[in-house]
Amino acid sequence: MKAMQKIKIAFALAAVLAMSGTGWAASGGPGISGDLNGPRNEVTLEVPVPAYQACDTTNTNQTYSVKAYIFQPSGRIFAIGISDPTSFTCSLTTEQLIGVLVKAFPGLTFKPGPATLLFQVTLTEDDGNIATPPVDTIIYEFGSRVDLH
Repeated sequence: MKAMQKIKIAFALAAVLAMSGTGWAASGGPGISGDLNGPRNEVTLEVPVPAYQACDTTNTNQTYSVKAYIFQPSGRIFAIGISDPTSFTCSLTTEQLIGVLVKAFPGLTFKPGPATLLFQVTLTEDDGNIATPPVDTIIYEFGSRVDLH
């Protein structure tokens, strides 16, 4: 009977530790650096966009943009931020660092420390016909840790 009670206590302790956050978790390695503004509701950072083999810089009907999202849990609050699409010129041969500004949803703020960054690179093709809308295609998605400071 006492052994069963010890097992229950051990499971309860394990459950509490699992729900309490990242107390024993590894750091996960270095992340992308993000700069918080004073009110901590905006983050400025650069995302690495790889070379795109199908890039056609002479085609004026194609445009490229990157959109970033930041997620950061803090207790019972979950801060979420999103950037406006940031246009850039694609490259066939080199990785580019594209600067983006991620804004927290109204009423939410970020805190210094680690967060999760997701970003998408979108190719927009416009055939010039007013009757047909431009077509967006996500050509690259990536996730990373972002260190806010």
